[in-house]
Amino acid sequence: MESVFFGLETSTENGFWEKPTKEAKSDIRKASIMESYLYLPVASNEFEKAKFILTASKLYLVSSIGRPKKYSEASFKLAEPFIEAKENHERFGFRLYGKGVHQDFYTKNAEVLDEWIEALAKVCILQDIENDYKFEKEIGCGYTSTVYLATSFYDSSSVAIKTFSKHNTLQKLEKIKSLSQEILTLRQLNHSRIVKLQRVYESEEFVYLVTEFISSEDCFSRIEKASFTEPQAACFIKSFLSTLSWLHSKGIIHRDIKPENIMMKPNSLDFTLIDFGFSSRNITKDWFIRCGSAGYIAPEILRNQLYDSQVDIFSTGIVLYKLLSGSNPFYHESSKEMLRLNSKCKIDFPRENWKGISKLAIDLVKQLTDTDPQTRLTASQALKHPWLKKY
Repeated sequence: MESVFFGLETSTENGFWEKPTKEAKSDIRKASIMESYLYLPVASNEFEKAKFILTASKLYLVSSIGRPKKYSEASFKLAEPFIEAKENHERFGFRLYGKGVHQDFYTKNAEVLDEWIEALAKVCILQDIENDYKFEKEIGCGYTSTVYLATSFYDSSSVAIKTFSKHNTLQKLEKIKSLSQEILTLRQLNHSRIVKLQRVYESEEFVYLVTEFISSEDCFSRIEKASFTEPQAACFIKSFLSTLSWLHSKGIIHRDIKPENIMMKPNSLDFTLIDFGFSSRNITKDWFIRCGSAGYIAPEILRNQLYDSQVDIFSTGIVLYKLLSGSNPFYHESSKEMLRLNSKCKIDFPRENWKGISKLAIDLVKQLTDTDPQTRLTASQALKHPWLKKY
């Protein structure tokens, strides 16, 4: 199968393996995932035992003392386990596919193979998703993807599977790059309030992102039932800002903060942030790409200005506005008009929606939605606001 991600690779004359870089030892020390001996085929029925270390992005062949001898870029390579029946015994192993290259690896037994596949799932692309999950029902559909509820055949756990069509959504290289960016971002994150990417699969027609299943209610649906009380809104937004502060410290901007991307735990203020399709992993670089959802986009984006992680803070301010009032300050039935109001960024607090809401709460909303990103509060600064300290 020709993977859509092979288009991201740069061709090399060295084939599957390359000489280790200066950063190899540091990569092994900081990002090691799996380490064990494997067997490489060298001739018919002859194998060479060698030590391998898998990191978050590369597979290294190392000496007995761990010195890197050569490596292969593992991110987005296809991984396929196999079993060979030979006379009265079986051989277990896996094959890694790259762009025009592949390498077979053999394991000592089935248990070691399972361990390697579990490790490779954190770095590579798997195949044959129907062998691992049962698709139950569609639970969401967007412009670029469809989400299904599924059940794992291994432990009967529920997962959400986000599917992308290779023939429609992923026909253009920029769409593939965007999806690869989302995958790399989610693989980097390990936070209790951020959705966890478990595995990535690919078939002839689709790419599948398997994530934990949270619940069927998002923050938008929760607000539609009733606006949050001030103590509820304060507790929620404090946890949310703390999550954003952690995210930004990792060099990541979400760029699509809105209630629909915040899944709520049943009967709780706890949440999980989802949908990193617009995320960027480099906030040290200035950006000007227009992205986000109408009504929540920071004005600097709509004005085609350079921006940074402060765009997430503005969107969070609009979320807080909606939590407290039940409305969006830029709402309009016309999406075009909604974007115009969003860009103009004039935020009012009509009495009918804000009666009984404290001045401190309104002050935090105003500081989070400051039109100037330079004076807009950061996540860590907002956490020190007196309204949040009050609760």
